Amino acid sequence: MMDHADEFLVGKYADYRTALRGVEPSTAFMPYGWFTPPKTVRLGAEFGRQQMVYRGQADEAARDLANGINHLIGLTMRLEAWKTVLDGLDPAQKYDHAP
Repeated sequence: MMDHADEFLVGKYADYRTALRGVEPSTAFMPYGWFTPPKTVRLGAEFGRQQMVYRGQADEAARDLANGINHLIGLTMRLEAWKTVLDGLDPAQKYDHAP
């Protein structure tokens, strides 16, 4: 059986989930596949071998960058939803977890 404080917290979490459904991202999510690696690598050129290594590393780094940006956008959306919930609470509710 939940006590009064637990019921309050569960209710606020439900409010958060409702608020989160209404939050729009502040910017578009970063698409995967945004990076286009060079089509050709000239091994005989001065930087040919470096280009070959760069091509593989750059594609992986581009995916990592998109993951990081999308994660940050998602965290920002969650914070915005919690802000909506917290704005409706009085100071005692914010700090004491008591209604």
